[in-house]
Amino acid sequence: MSSSTIQTSDVENQLQVILYLHHTPSGPNKNQITVLDPNGNNSFGTVVINDWPLTGTPDPNGKVIARAQGMHVQAGTVKSSWYNTFTLVFLNEGFEGSTLEVKGVDVNNGEWGIVGGTGKFSKAHGIIYKKKVQDVPGGDIMEVTILATFTPMQKPT
Repeated sequence: MSSSTIQTSDVENQLQVILYLHHTPSGPNKNQITVLDPNGNNSFGTVVINDWPLTGTPDPNGKVIARAQGMHVQAGTVKSSWYNTFTLVFLNEGFEGSTLEVKGVDVNNGEWGIVGGTGKFSKAHGIIYKKKVQDVPGGDIMEVTILATFTPMQKPT
């Protein structure tokens, strides 16, 4: 019989950060691709895979802090009803490899829910407020305000 240890943690931390998501659906620097478009013209049932970079400033050439890697699906019969689900993978030294699991509707403006996390952001939950701040060739830049609560967990040895 194996032995087990029950560990609990009541330490909750908060992450509050503003980043800039570079959403480029078209052009030479596009960062998403349609993999299924059953009815043509991005209608009901369309599936798009995304790898959106997030930087610390609106500058498209700024240092990439994280990447939003996942997909969005045209889940309704109204053109603007995109369902998004992606993993926000952090790349910077302090949080490298840590993730936030994100879900919600529409790319521009509104909110996404944080429903989980790994690494430094284990047991994360929270909200991401987003708004378009700039149009760029082939897409736009969105300011995302990430507000998350998480409980760091110790990896088993």
